[in-house]
Amino acid sequence: MTSSTRRKDVTTTTTTTTTEEGFAFSFCHSDVATILNGPMRRKQTLQHQQQSQEKDDNEDDKDSAMNVSHQQHVARSLEKQNSVPIQIDSVENLVDLALLCDDALFLDTASSKRRLEETFLYHRHHCVVRDNVSHDDLLPLLVNQVRRAEERQDEHLESLVTVATLLALNVLESTLQQVALTASNNQRRKSSGAPLLKDTLQKLNHRIEGIPSHLATICSLLLLPHNDGLNFRNLVWHGFVPSVPRPWFSLVVTLTDALNQIVVSREDTSHNESVNRTAKAEPLKAVSALIDLRAYPQFEKLLTGENLVNDAFSDQILEWVQNVTLSSGHVALCRLALEWMHPSTYTSMAPNRPATICAVLSVVLEHCLRLEWCRANRRPDDMVARPGAFYVTLDGHGQRHVHDLILHPYVLNEDRDDHESPQQRNRLIRSDGYYQPNDAGGSHSMDASTISLLMDLYCSPYGPNIRSAAAHGQWNMHFAQEWNNHKKLSSNNNTLEARKLWDMAYSIYHAMVRISYERLHEETDCTSLLRHAEQYCSVFTYVGHMRQSIRRTKQAWKRIEGIIVDMGRISMEYATVGSSSAGQACIQVDFFDDFDPREIEKRLAVKIGGNGSTSLEREHELNRLLSFSGGTMNLLDDVAAALEAYHDRLTSAVDSLGDDSGNVNRSSSRASKRKQKTALRLVSTKGPILSFLKFVHFVALSSLDDQISGTVQSEDKDEISISQEIVRRTSMTLSTVDTLIDSNLDRAIQAIKDYTASKAFKGFLCSQK
Repeated sequence: MTSSTRRKDVTTTTTTTTTEEGFAFSFCHSDVATILNGPMRRKQTLQHQQQSQEKDDNEDDKDSAMNVSHQQHVARSLEKQNSVPIQIDSVENLVDLALLCDDALFLDTASSKRRLEETFLYHRHHCVVRDNVSHDDLLPLLVNQVRRAEERQDEHLESLVTVATLLALNVLESTLQQVALTASNNQRRKSSGAPLLKDTLQKLNHRIEGIPSHLATICSLLLLPHNDGLNFRNLVWHGFVPSVPRPWFSLVVTLTDALNQIVVSREDTSHNESVNRTAKAEPLKAVSALIDLRAYPQFEKLLTGENLVNDAFSDQILEWVQNVTLSSGHVALCRLALEWMHPSTYTSMAPNRPATICAVLSVVLEHCLRLEWCRANRRPDDMVARPGAFYVTLDGHGQRHVHDLILHPYVLNEDRDDHESPQQRNRLIRSDGYYQPNDAGGSHSMDASTISLLMDLYCSPYGPNIRSAAAHGQWNMHFAQEWNNHKKLSSNNNTLEARKLWDMAYSIYHAMVRISYERLHEETDCTSLLRHAEQYCSVFTYVGHMRQSIRRTKQAWKRIEGIIVDMGRISMEYATVGSSSAGQACIQVDFFDDFDPREIEKRLAVKIGGNGSTSLEREHELNRLLSFSGGTMNLLDDVAAALEAYHDRLTSAVDSLGDDSGNVNRSSSRASKRKQKTALRLVSTKGPILSFLKFVHFVALSSLDDQISGTVQSEDKDEISISQEIVRRTSMTLSTVDTLIDSNLDRAIQAIKDYTASKAFKGFLCSQK
């Protein structure tokens, strides 16, 4: 099938499925789908009544005066009805509230605004986002984009509303967190991850005074699954709802603005308090820097930039999405992201929105893989978002121990309390682990390299965790910047942050191309793409990170060996000047050399598959074991960093002892005598310092080897205590030595001597005999 033919077929199918009422919510429970479709059905009913009334008026011109009187009576009745605040006591009432918010936000009707203010009990501030709101906020940018799309009758309007709802839900969640922190007189805390939404709402409902109960009720009904709630945020972000009616977007925007007023109001009455607060609840900023994927050779091979994105690949992805979901909404959502990603595919220009592209593609990818997971593992009920049931998800943010993960090599028992039955293999993962175009395992399976790539992108401890980061507020700053710069229509943004985000988008695209190629077996030119993908092994899992750290440490030792060769050129004249008490004191710790990390490094390479050759099941077990070794993994990273820093110090010392020709000669050195003496003292103590670093390297590898072998998990508490204590004490000493080498070399050497006299050190020596 050619590219143009496939595109035509997908478009035709999309048009056909769009006519089915409620089809966009076919992946939700019927009761939930009815609620989600409620605003549109109400609007359709009102439009039908209005059309019928106009038809009756045209047929009976003789009674025009009566008609005018009747219309005035109806208008007065509606005005009276609209003046009554909506009582929110069930999820069905959210439909009326969503319509009201939509009228106030987009139709700008005075009656809707009054009724909305009475419903939210706010009179000081308008709860509607205005055009003149600061463009630092994401919500007015999204509202304006939706308005513009409606004005120009954009063909992607429905998908744009869905994307806007995705991002608006992020801002709502971040605002809830800020309101909870502000209302409980706490400063915003920095954390490594977002708190669970249910925990934030529980705090809002039960622990905070001064929060209007109706707002907490609305948030709970809208966002949580408990007590017949809609669980709207999870439905949208996990891909069950690919097409969101605009009133739900309006409800999220209005609710967020109402919650913002709480922060403003409390700020007005808390000037005398010592706690610092912002004047407005802002989206949470990124809690950590974006990962640079190009820093890793595995990704560098995959990231061919925009050359990877072309018409044939994009159409192939769309066909796969259509075949898997049979959903016009998912296809349209994916098509919009692909247009933004590669303008030449469908349009001449596209906005620079890599973070948004990552979010949208992740939503579509998760839902497609969930459907394939359900078919492969014969779990059709999990295709639908069911009340009271955990979803099958891509990353399992916060609760991966209680529900199935698409990329997990095993499937949880349906009885969550059954820990005796053997684990069932995840049939989505190919049994032999390798790619075969005509795999006998069925059309719903993936090879190990594709699984490893997806795990690195979405659910690895050291990875970018793209969906989780995008869905839980860590990327809100990037979203706001992208939508605020919508006039800059180029994906060739050369800023470092934008380049990192584009690399993530290209990596997701790469994975989708590979999966769709396996499913469709099309004759597209994927030869080089597949070759790089087949060689991919994990980078950001515990095992992958351990491989990277071992490789990094080995390279650091190699560079140090090179600089030691240069240091051999230092004349005896320099050597006599540099003798010091520090250098002499170190001779006593030469027994560090009895512990060579190279042998244990070779042993570990076999166990973890130094070239990524382990099976997914084996790597899963290794990851499970290494998940208990956070301190030791950090120690291995620290010793690599310490070796790199010490190499730089030695290089600088040798340079300061040399002349313009690079020869080491005291009389012709470019440095002052003081700098020469400092450099020489550093050089003269290289032996004991390097011996200590080698021992630290040995401790880290030995502890990891014990963890993988199961030694640390034995019932012998003494062995566990020795392992934990030596890692803790070694980490402290390494940090001290690395810090003091520049400022006080004598104290650094003394720290090493104190370390060798510690109980932890002596206990470790005994355990090695």
